[in-house]
Amino acid sequence: MRRYATLAAFVAILLAVAALALARESGGDGRPSDDAARVRQVVDTIRIAIQADDWKTVYQSFADDYRAQCAEDDFVAGTIEQGPAFKAVKLEVDEVVVEGDTATASMTFSNDEQGEWPFVRENGEWHLLSAVGIEGCGFATPTPMPTGTP
Repeated sequence: MRRYATLAAFVAILLAVAALALARESGGDGRPSDDAARVRQVVDTIRIAIQADDWKTVYQSFADDYRAQCAEDDFVAGTIEQGPAFKAVKLEVDEVVVEGDTATASMTFSNDEQGEWPFVRENGEWHLLSAVGIEGCGFATPTPMPTGTP
């Protein structure tokens, strides 16, 4: 009988951990939400567009504030210099935390750097905010790991 009580307690702990993970991914209130999945979808769209040199799609993924300070032609022209660095670094979304109309995607990059991408909901769609301290058409590029480095 004691064995079943221990097993029941273990299962209850596993369920509690799963519920906490779901609440964290759904915005913290425990209600089912597609917002975290939508943010992940935007990240995937950006990742695929970068690999395809589709910089117009990447540009359209940014929030209105960024696009207001950077014309699309200027952004696309800037990718000539920074595009290869973006293509060299792969990323994986570790976690998405949604709080109302803002979200943060925690990332791990292939060069073992970690970072966060901030998002904002505009007109029902999720868009990437520009990096803090970046003005004009600049954007932060993770530094690729040198070739042959473990």
